[in-house]
Amino acid sequence: TGRNRFLRLGATFMAAASAMGFGYVYDVAGLRSRFLPGTMAHPHISSLAVLPLENLSGDADQEYFADGMTEELVTALGKIRGLRVISRTSVMRYKGTQKPVPQIARELGVDALIEGTVTRSGGRMRLTTNLINAATDQHLWAEAYDRDLGDVLSLQRELAEAVAKQVRAAFPADDWSALAKSGTINPEAHELYLKGQYHYYRWSLPEFAKAITYYEKAIGVDPNYAEAYLGLAKTYGWQWMQGALQPEEAYPKFSTALKRALAINKDLPEAHYVLAVSAWYFYWNWPQAETEFKRALELNPNLEEARFEYAWFLSTMGRHAEAIVEAKRAVELDPLAVTANLALGSIYNSAGQQDAAIPQLVKTIELDPTDPRAYEFMASAYRRLGLHDEEVRTAQQMMTRRGAKP
Repeated sequence: TGRNRFLRLGATFMAAASAMGFGYVYDVAGLRSRFLPGTMAHPHISSLAVLPLENLSGDADQEYFADGMTEELVTALGKIRGLRVISRTSVMRYKGTQKPVPQIARELGVDALIEGTVTRSGGRMRLTTNLINAATDQHLWAEAYDRDLGDVLSLQRELAEAVAKQVRAAFPADDWSALAKSGTINPEAHELYLKGQYHYYRWSLPEFAKAITYYEKAIGVDPNYAEAYLGLAKTYGWQWMQGALQPEEAYPKFSTALKRALAINKDLPEAHYVLAVSAWYFYWNWPQAETEFKRALELNPNLEEARFEYAWFLSTMGRHAEAIVEAKRAVELDPLAVTANLALGSIYNSAGQQDAAIPQLVKTIELDPTDPRAYEFMASAYRRLGLHDEEVRTAQQMMTRRGAKP
């Protein structure tokens, strides 16, 4: 596409500049202001999406690295307060897309997009990033980074700082302090962790088993890798919920891994989210659940999983108005995610707002017609409205998707 040609041209330019001793970083906005007088100033940006990084290594087996770096950039940028960053689930739908920038922006409801490329060779990587005005497809700023694989954390810190400056967003002092602590990472452990993440997000029991193998290998290389322990905890939790592991086997593994992750890094947002979910579902400890949900969202306001689970939690507590607010925020963060949209529709239904619930659940079904949960909640909404025929028809659709024969 034209955008990718731009990125490749930029990468070529930077390689030449590096060879000639000009350094690794260039600023497209600066070049444009030099050659195109009168260029407009940056527009106001309060929301953005990181499109899946393009793998330029020429090796299809490196897709896990490009996907993993995309996720980690989303997480790093999500810590910028006052900036809405679209979550991984929605942005990954655009992997390999040919859609133009303005269309993607409209679908995601954002002011700007970041797209880029990643090349991994030996012990080094090159990352190019490009900030684009969503409405005009205007390139606002670009940078390229050449790093050792062990410097991934410092790279993420630099990129988050650069983006914050470009969008005029402010990092709270605590966030800068946390980012400043980012040091080096064991490249082998990081690669194993990214492979674990790649299989985890394929959402099947065989893939969960592969993910666990890679997380355990990462921990074997680096016993203090908090994110790998967190990956283990989440995967054991899903195996437990799907019946692949019995509670007496899953719980000790889940609990041990989660406690270890928090002991290594008490400020991991997703670890607090997982702790909140376990306090809610498994222990029925409502005060702890709410405390941990709030802590997760304080550490990363853009953590959409914590946002929609917190919304469901508030709904079950009968706090429907608060639940709707949180569920709407979750959909804003992950507009193409089935579960976030499902949460909003189901919460409308629980709040007695069936007129809002039904169209929201229709939207959810459009995102994934095979998911039976939306049909279940929609049948409930029709029942509450006294629409018997619609309820029966929707319940039949739900049963079909659960495997019942006509």
